[in-house]
Amino acid sequence: MASLGSLSLEQASKYGMLIFLVIFNHDGSVYLESEDRVILRTILSNTFSMQDFYQRATLEYNGVLRYYYVYPKRSSSNMRSPRAWSTSSYMPSNICASISEETGGGVCGFNSLCRHDDQGPSCHCPNGYSFIDPNDVLKGCKQDFVSQSCDKTSQETDHFHFEAIRNTDWPNSDYDHFQEVSEDWCRQECLGDFFCAVAIFKTN
Repeated sequence: MASLGSLSLEQASKYGMLIFLVIFNHDGSVYLESEDRVILRTILSNTFSMQDFYQRATLEYNGVLRYYYVYPKRSSSNMRSPRAWSTSSYMPSNICASISEETGGGVCGFNSLCRHDDQGPSCHCPNGYSFIDPNDVLKGCKQDFVSQSCDKTSQETDHFHFEAIRNTDWPNSDYDHFQEVSEDWCRQECLGDFFCAVAIFKTN
């Protein structure tokens, strides 16, 4: 195994310096193990009795180690848990905010919105956009309108408008950045730019 030096586990893995396995152990814990069987990090610690509960972990299609399930092995009036599968924990806790690469379309693909709630992440398209493939929403969204013309003699700005989407960002995809400007200024600047599709405005 290559020496990690001052690199974190994530950095070492990114640069191909580390090969590891995800182990779901018989005691219910989940941990990372190196190729020489050294435990690198405990991902999930079991807090439920193996004698009283069935347990399972699943790696979902979107990369989330989702649902560290627990299910009572027997029904008892002394047991508070219902006889049904329930989620103990999962990671990352918010996949929508965990993927922060400078290239690519994120969790849900290009032009999409990733929303996270108690049920996990879900993919959506902004108004005026639709899924490229409704059967595979991870491919992203396509626009359902004709783009603004690049002919400078006719900017057609009156044919387009902005729709505000609160608490939303497309990080690491900005191609211009301004400070100490107003929200209205950002709108007008984007309308006058043929290649601008979205303006992100933040306070503080």
